[in-house]
Amino acid sequence: MRFSTLALILFFYIVGLVPRVDFIIGSGLLITALIFGYHGGRSDRMILVTLIVAIAGLYAFAAHLPRSEWKAHDDDWVALALWFGLTLWVLATNRKDRVARAIPIIAILAPTLLVLAMAFGFRQNVPNRSGLLFSQIEYHYFVNIKPLWSR
Repeated sequence: MRFSTLALILFFYIVGLVPRVDFIIGSGLLITALIFGYHGGRSDRMILVTLIVAIAGLYAFAAHLPRSEWKAHDDDWVALALWFGLTLWVLATNRKDRVARAIPIIAILAPTLLVLAMAFGFRQNVPNRSGLLFSQIEYHYFVNIKPLWSR
């Protein structure tokens, strides 16, 4: 069960979410799903998070199959809504679990710091630069922050 659900989650993340959905949103959904789904070893959680990531990945893949459509944002919104819903579910059903309370913090900070380091620190390519969140970060970096350093 564990191996199969992990394989499906990674498949939908790599094939559906990484190339088409904003990196921060897709990775935040993945981190939330992996921590919540596999903390405690409960099979019902594993199946739930697999379905959520599969829905997001399938939608992104099916709705925007050609590369020319990868800049559309409706798949970002679907993945963001699923991530937000899963996060609310985690917090509502596990109020006393310290790990559950840390999931949103980790799921937001880890991909955001990674993408910032990749894009602006190491000048590496970021998957789906035109994504919903990263495009705003990149815009504000080049328009508002970088000119302050250039003076």
